[in-house]
Amino acid sequence: MFPVARKFFNTHGIVADSHGCLTIAHTVQSTSNSGDAHGLAIRREGSVEFLYHCGNVKGFVRKTTLDGDVV
Repeated sequence: MFPVARKFFNTHGIVADSHGCLTIAHTVQSTSNSGDAHGLAIRREGSVEFLYHCGNVKGFVRKTTLDGDVV
């Protein structure tokens, strides 16, 4: 369950890994300098799961570990 005070604004992707943990891609308020979310996918490659993030404003596709480390 999410904390009551947590705001996600516009969500553009919700994925669950093989352990049931959720990752949510969302934009943030206009005063923030981060949060260019537009898409999110999770893929298993061999025995490892990776997240693929897409940002349409900054124009990127990024592959990360489930911990957020860029691959």
